[in-house]
Amino acid sequence: VGPWVTEKNSMVVTRRCSKIIATKTSIYSFGGFGGVLLDSVEHADFLPDGSLSEWKLEDKPMSMPRYVNGVKKFGSNAYVIGGHDQAKGVGITEVEWSPLGPEDKRNWKATSQLNVGRYGLSEVAHGDYLYALGGLTGLEFLDSVEKSKVNADGTLSDWQMSTPLNVARGMFSVVEYIDHIYVIGG
Repeated sequence: VGPWVTEKNSMVVTRRCSKIIATKTSIYSFGGFGGVLLDSVEHADFLPDGSLSEWKLEDKPMSMPRYVNGVKKFGSNAYVIGGHDQAKGVGITEVEWSPLGPEDKRNWKATSQLNVGRYGLSEVAHGDYLYALGGLTGLEFLDSVEKSKVNADGTLSDWQMSTPLNVARGMFSVVEYIDHIYVIGG
């Protein structure tokens, strides 16, 4: 890693706590907070020199505002998991997905909801499953873990409770490597 460089192109919408994923060609930013909770998605393409193209606001927003939610790329789809209900101060159970790639393919659709509303969660893909780990529901940190199988059509099977974390935690990092899932911080 060399010196940090300030990117010349700014995002269209100022946002904090936005979640991002990258494909081979682009970086995507989902939701966040910009004075209000955001349902918007924007992307920029990777240029040959490593910089980014101008950010572009997607024509199709998510079905609801998302803040401190989870986002995971699985295959050629993006999955947005849970988030914070600002009015009630609790986690939400809603999950939605959309294909990535050409804009005419993008279309946000609801899929199976979590069993437990959660925000500040972490997510990981392992095998054929997406996992939603920990987070908060209201003021309580969670040790619960849910998993859902990704179906061939992109939808998710019903979420099932899985082995809980050894400690309740939120806002941590998680990564999958070979046949292990590592949880760090929180």
